[in-house]
Amino acid sequence: MNARLAPLPVGVMLSALLLSSGLAEANGFQVRGGTLACGGNHFSRLSGTEQHRTSYIFRNFSGYATVTIERVQMFDANGNTLFEFPGVALPGSVKTELGPHETTQINTADILFDDLEPAARPIQTHVLWSYAQRRRDIALGGSTVRTVRASDTGTELSRANSECKLIDIRR
Repeated sequence: MNARLAPLPVGVMLSALLLSSGLAEANGFQVRGGTLACGGNHFSRLSGTEQHRTSYIFRNFSGYATVTIERVQMFDANGNTLFEFPGVALPGSVKTELGPHETTQINTADILFDDLEPAARPIQTHVLWSYAQRRRDIALGGSTVRTVRASDTGTELSRANSECKLIDIRR
């Protein structure tokens, strides 16, 4: 039997792909702001020969709205505050205003100067953000990049990426 299926319109195929990948759900609502939560770590091991560090990357996926990073808090494994902005300045390379399609990065190596003891790790970072002029758009994106480097040469030994989670929204 040589039955032929009728070709599906491109829009139907794209909608099915978006729904199956979860993209339509993630982009289906717009918010005024929210809080992202990210994991991480900051320590040395093997007699100080390996450095475990974390970079947080934040992306404004909006094509027209500006995002303001209002607060950054880092907590140790016991819920104690390790760092809090405002209060303590962020490094000069960190942008707290992200225009359309802009990205910024926060590195634990630029903020936490002492290695964390085993009982104080891993860490958790919360970033409170909002759109300027009470606009609504897609949520700020965030990811965590954990790297392990050789202390003596700086050679990267491993890398792991994970997405930050949106734990609170303002509609």
